[in-house]
Amino acid sequence: MRLSVAAALKTTWVFGARHFPAFYLLCILSSLPYLAYGFLQWPEWQMSFAVKTSEILIDCLIIAVMSAALDRDRRGEVRTVLPSLSDTIERSATVLSVSIVTTAVVMGIVALDNPLFKLHPRAPIALQIAYFILVVLFCMAIPCAIRENGGATDCFKRSLALSSGSRLRIVAAFLLAMIPGGIAWTALVLYGPELQVDVLWEVWTFLVVPAFSVFLLALPAVIHSSLAGSDGSVLFGETAAVFD
Repeated sequence: MRLSVAAALKTTWVFGARHFPAFYLLCILSSLPYLAYGFLQWPEWQMSFAVKTSEILIDCLIIAVMSAALDRDRRGEVRTVLPSLSDTIERSATVLSVSIVTTAVVMGIVALDNPLFKLHPRAPIALQIAYFILVVLFCMAIPCAIRENGGATDCFKRSLALSSGSRLRIVAAFLLAMIPGGIAWTALVLYGPELQVDVLWEVWTFLVVPAFSVFLLALPAVIHSSLAGSDGSVLFGETAAVFD
């Protein structure tokens, strides 16, 4: 089965919009580690490494909750987000294993950024391309950990297999999903010059990023659901309650 980019983006939008209050609160959690900058007197590189590690790990867990919620939505259940937290806990061994491996790989790539920049200013570009390729190949590992049986290795293998034949479409889906965030950042920079740099950073980190993360983190769940053979259509009514 090949991914329909338009259908995936539409489903992501509808799914994210329906659960936006609850998902937004979850996505704020991944921004909370940045508050550590104001409380801990660590060296800059240690603080940055710890904050980024925490952010990625939390994002992986949010994707797991979203994947379980999407399954419950497709089954027509009324309450989906809170029960999905229980689903994630039930699969916690596999979910955490995949999340830890994912976090370790991403942080390894981040750690290489400065050394490569010292070798050549453009070298980090190749690193970012490699990172994006890994995202395309293994973005479904977390949903696999929730929806399918098997260990962490099986989840990565399954994601690799499911992406076959749709990898350029997955690239397109992620790039298109990131456009609104790019527009929002540009608007903040152009039309918020009176804001201080610190205020601009706080607005972006704690208000804007979580809003767009709702849809970016939901996308892997939708892609997996589509490629794993689930019905691609999803119809929802009004926005769900904050804690539905």
